[in-house]
Amino acid sequence: MPLNSHHGILSITRLGCALVGFLLLGGPALAALELADEPFLLHEPRPVFVASGGQNFDPFHSLSDGQPVGFDVDLLRAVSRVMGLDVDIRLLPWAQARDGLADGSVNIHIGMTLSPERSRTYRFTTPYLIQQYKIFTRSDTRGIEGKADLKNRSVLVQRKGVMSDYLLTHDLANHLMEADGAAEALRLLATGQADCVVMGEFRGLHVIQQLGLKDIQPVGQPVYQTRYGFAVPPASENLVPLLNQGLSLVKKSGEYDRLYDKWFGVLRPRSQTVWNYLRYVAWIIIPLAVALAVSALWSWSLRRKVITRTAQLSQARDAAEAASRAKSQFLATMSHEIRTPLNGVMGMGEFLLSTGLTPQQQDYARTINSSARDLQTILDNILDYSKIDAGERVLVNETYSPTQILTAAVSAIRPNAARKNLNLKTALSRRLPAQVVGDSDALRQVLLNLLDNAVKFTRTGAVQLAADCETEPDGKVRLVVAISDTGIGVPPAARASLFDAFTQADSTSTRRYGGTGLGLAITRHLLDLMDGTLDYEDRPDGGSVFRFTFLAGQVEAPDLGRVSAPWTPALSDDTAWDPADHTILVVEDNPMNQKVVTLMLRKCGFPFEVANNGQEAVDICVDRSFSAILMDCQMPVMDGFEATKAIRVMEQGDRHTPIIALTAGAFKADRTHCLEIGMDDYLTKPTEAKRVAAALRKWIGAPDTLPA
Repeated sequence: MPLNSHHGILSITRLGCALVGFLLLGGPALAALELADEPFLLHEPRPVFVASGGQNFDPFHSLSDGQPVGFDVDLLRAVSRVMGLDVDIRLLPWAQARDGLADGSVNIHIGMTLSPERSRTYRFTTPYLIQQYKIFTRSDTRGIEGKADLKNRSVLVQRKGVMSDYLLTHDLANHLMEADGAAEALRLLATGQADCVVMGEFRGLHVIQQLGLKDIQPVGQPVYQTRYGFAVPPASENLVPLLNQGLSLVKKSGEYDRLYDKWFGVLRPRSQTVWNYLRYVAWIIIPLAVALAVSALWSWSLRRKVITRTAQLSQARDAAEAASRAKSQFLATMSHEIRTPLNGVMGMGEFLLSTGLTPQQQDYARTINSSARDLQTILDNILDYSKIDAGERVLVNETYSPTQILTAAVSAIRPNAARKNLNLKTALSRRLPAQVVGDSDALRQVLLNLLDNAVKFTRTGAVQLAADCETEPDGKVRLVVAISDTGIGVPPAARASLFDAFTQADSTSTRRYGGTGLGLAITRHLLDLMDGTLDYEDRPDGGSVFRFTFLAGQVEAPDLGRVSAPWTPALSDDTAWDPADHTILVVEDNPMNQKVVTLMLRKCGFPFEVANNGQEAVDICVDRSFSAILMDCQMPVMDGFEATKAIRVMEQGDRHTPIIALTAGAFKADRTHCLEIGMDDYLTKPTEAKRVAAALRKWIGAPDTLPA
């Protein structure tokens, strides 16, 4: 039954009286209160708690002539006595005792082994015993001294015990047998039906003594050890501090040692005087003193060397960290400075293609756009590899659909395959989960790198993406993806360095196919972060197969009562919606980028205003409202972050202007910072008109017919 308030007052009053007795009368008075047979306050009503456990687990807990006996039974009685608890101990079959914890008829389970799984179901006291599991063999058995010797041996364990899962999980035994109890397991061992038994040492020694099995003995070091404590259901978790307090009092009084010796026949280490310790180890003190004296001078000299070397290492570490910070800052700055003019090149090239050009002029413009995209890819690869090499690339767990990510990656690469007349195919298993937890951006980058390579190195034929999944024992999902092609393959001599940075298959690949040689190195590092693998193999009829796996978490059902809905725009009626009614504020200090963005907006039919920095944007928003704001981040006078904060402060009530970051900051930390300070979305430069149009459709409720 649950703990009530009367008993809480009783326990607190009892503890206070014990403390007063200790202060006034000394330790003997406290010990007398701790071991009193009856509680200090008898007039208060006390609840009766039901305790249970298995009936046949001596010397821990079992029935003798129908009465509960054993170390756990006596220990719980001692705890209940010093804490003034009324406990009714009823030993039941093991399964019934566990069922009692579930249905509330049992408040305390005596002597339960702690494990991560059980800790999620029950509440445990501080462990009061460490139980060691050892190997028991016949005296004439040779060659079994430890757990490394269990392979290819017939090993007996108790059914549904912790050792069965442990040996199988760690692949320590491949001939495992189970017995219904310790007695049956040891009898089978004695009759030669197994090579050894693995069980708790105290339990095994007790059963051997009971059955008179003189030919059975424990060998070697412990295979495994577990912690042992009292367990209560969550509804009775208030019992845990009381039981812990009782265990502490019983140990301090010496009662725990007496019970330990009674049931296990092994004396536990007890507190001794300094004189006793010196008497027992006097024969080693003199040699130890001599050794210390001899080494004193050497230690002093060594200490000085260590101090000097530590200072040198500290200086080297500080210098390395400073260099790493400088490199990161340099990369961020260079990324911003390169992306800004690149945005102008790509944007103006895109608009040039939409004008009336001759076929030759269109070819020139497409070449400009293609070259700019190649430059963007090279820049992205260098930045990605630098972040991974510096250990700054971390995974972000989010819920995503693996099928959508796989399909989107294939769709993104399909135009490249179509230009080479390649057949791009997919084979997605129906076993793929609808949603998983992991880093969707990392998966997308791995897929695009491998698919792009497959298309690049395939002249004719097909490229196929196949995906399946497996469920791991811990409940996680392992996705298996294979990308095969009919391309040129990889020469055997080049496979050893296939996943190294800045390398390609042969010396002519750089001229024929281009690239930095970073794609596979980045892919391998990302899969390492995802607990995955990446392998290569030849196709029997020519070509390559890159197969990778990675772990993803299962999606748990959300707590709908705690989810707060983010701000979302209202959808507009297509028939009534007109982009001319929605003015967009462009906050950008670079004249070239101003021109590119305003041309994009003009193409979509939006009126717009331009602010040259964040302060101008804030001043304009004081008197005017806009359907959306396209905000650069790095600007003079006031940057985009401070401007966003100021605009959010000005907004009151239901007013919320969508602010979309349009910045050259390409790091994931840049996106996170933009969203944290109040922006709604994030676009990186160089960008395209269709991406700007998609963001506006999303945040101002524009219909899908908005031109891009």
